Amino acid sequence: SEDWKYEKDYLYEQRDNFIHTHGNLSVKEIRVTGNSKTRERTIFSEIHSVPGTLLSEFDCYHTVNNLKKKNIFSSIELKYLHSENHVIIEIHIVEKWSIIPIPLFTSNGNKLSAGLYVLETNFLGFGTTIFTGGSISTAGNSVIFGFVDPALFGTDARLNIFFSYKKYIYETGNMKKELFNEYRSTGRLARIDAGWSFPGGINAYFSAGYRENLTDKAYSASYNAPDTAKILPVGILLTIDRLYHYEYLYYGFKLDSGLYHGFNFYDDGDYNYGQYNAQYSLKLFSYHKLTLHSSGAYGDRPEIMGERLSGKKGSMTLPADIIASDRWINYATIYEYPLLRLSWGAVTMLAFWEQGLFGSGEINPEHYYGPGCGMLLYLKKIALPAMGFNLGHNIKTDGTEFSFYVGMSI
Repeated sequence: SEDWKYEKDYLYEQRDNFIHTHGNLSVKEIRVTGNSKTRERTIFSEIHSVPGTLLSEFDCYHTVNNLKKKNIFSSIELKYLHSENHVIIEIHIVEKWSIIPIPLFTSNGNKLSAGLYVLETNFLGFGTTIFTGGSISTAGNSVIFGFVDPALFGTDARLNIFFSYKKYIYETGNMKKELFNEYRSTGRLARIDAGWSFPGGINAYFSAGYRENLTDKAYSASYNAPDTAKILPVGILLTIDRLYHYEYLYYGFKLDSGLYHGFNFYDDGDYNYGQYNAQYSLKLFSYHKLTLHSSGAYGDRPEIMGERLSGKKGSMTLPADIIASDRWINYATIYEYPLLRLSWGAVTMLAFWEQGLFGSGEINPEHYYGPGCGMLLYLKKIALPAMGFNLGHNIKTDGTEFSFYVGMSI
C-alpha cells in the first residue's frame, strides 16, 4: 500500500526535514511534472502558496489532499530541491485514464435494463466532469447529460448543469411489495447550480431549474396514477467537504444539503422541500474505515415526484424501485475492510446496519431496519468512482435486496 504517501505526519516531516537541513528558505518556484493532459492552472488552483513565501508556509498536506480529491491522479509526490539559497517545490503527478465508457446491465425481478454511459473526469485538462448516456429497458428508456466544474476558469466559482429525460413505467407500494399504483410517466429535468467555494471545504450554490412529470393517460395498465406536475424549483444548496483522501479510501466529514421552494405551473399550491445527506468516517488500524451515515428529507412535493429510496446508503434493505417518499430519515453504520490491495486497484468488503423511517402524504410512516454486506472495487489508474454491490436484509419483512452501483446508485 502507498497510503503512507498521503499521511499528514509524513508530508509535514518531509518538508520540515528539508527546513532542518537547509533552513527555512523562500520558495523560488513551484514546478509541476508528469502532466500530459491536465493544465497547470487546474493543478495550481489547489496550491495555496506562491513563490516568494517561506517554505514553512507551504501547506503540503492540504495541497496533496486537494489534488487527490479530484480523482484524476493515480499518484502525487512532493520533492524539495535546493537552488541558490531558495527552494523549488516539485509536484510530480501520474494521471489516470479519465475517459471511461460504462456499459450497464441490470436485472430486477421482471425488469431488465441495458445502457451505455460515457464519463470524462478531466475534460480539456480542466478537471471538469462531463457525462452522458442512456438506457433502454422493459420498463422504459432514459437519457442523461451532466457538467460539473468545481473550479470554473481556475477560480473559486463552481457550476453544475444537468439534463435528463425518462419515459418509464413506475410501480409504487410498501415494503411488503403490495402495490398502490402503476403508471407510465414522461419526465424531463433541466437544472443549473451556480456556486462559490469558501475556505474549510464549504461550498454554497444557488440552484434553479425546470422539472415536469407527465402522466401517460394512454397507458392501458395504469391505475391510481398520480397527477401530472410541472415545477420550477429554486433553492440554496450547502455542501461541506472535510474528507481526507489516501490511496483509495477517504475519511472525515461530508454534508450535502438543500432547501427548495417549488413553483407549481400546472396546479395550485407551491411547496417547500429540504434534504440532507451526511457522513463521518473514521480511519481505524490498517486503514479500515468506520462510517456513520444519515440522510433525510421533508416536504410536500407532488406525488409523482416522490424520491425512490432503495439502493442508497441508509436504504439498502428497502425493495427496489417501488418505495417513493418525500419524508424520510435513516441512519447507518458501515464498516469497510480492505480485503485485497493489488497493483491495479483494491477490493474492500462492507458490513452495515441501517434503520429508517419513511412516509408520504397521508400514508402512515413505515419503519425498517436490518443488516447487510457488500463489496467495492477501486481502480488505481482509471478515474472511475468505486463500483460494487450490496445485499441488505430487511428484518421487518424478512426480505433480501440486491443493489449495484458505480459511484452512485443506478
